[in-house]
Amino acid sequence: MTLLALALRFQGCFRQNITVVTIYASLGDDALIHSLNEAQVPTVICDFKQLNKLAAISSSLETISNVIYFDDEDTPSGSDVPQDIGNWRISPFSEVEKLGRNNHVHPRQPIKKDIAVIMYTSGSTIAQVARQTENRVAGVTR
Repeated sequence: MTLLALALRFQGCFRQNITVVTIYASLGDDALIHSLNEAQVPTVICDFKQLNKLAAISSSLETISNVIYFDDEDTPSGSDVPQDIGNWRISPFSEVEKLGRNNHVHPRQPIKKDIAVIMYTSGSTIAQVARQTENRVAGVTR
């Protein structure tokens, strides 16, 4: 995925006042579980190859109900999508794009106190370091 594609997806989230939580895919299972649970993430957007990693730790994840994976020409057929991930709804990104085209949703404008981004990094091996950024897009969208 290109930086432009990522930036456009972020803008879609910001337009709906959805907090974006970034987590390095290379973090270990414990750090990933901690990050997703602490941020109370309801939806994960990831590469297809990360689905098996999420499936392996799914019983430890408290708030996830949706997983959206990027599908492209390298993505295996639908039968290769893990189906045993709790009660999660698993969707390819192409389906989400179709939903957006067919169902217009008015923007939910953020205000300055809303959190725009939470970024998790591997700041140490003992505890993860999270950085929060207030929503500065609000000043531009008013």
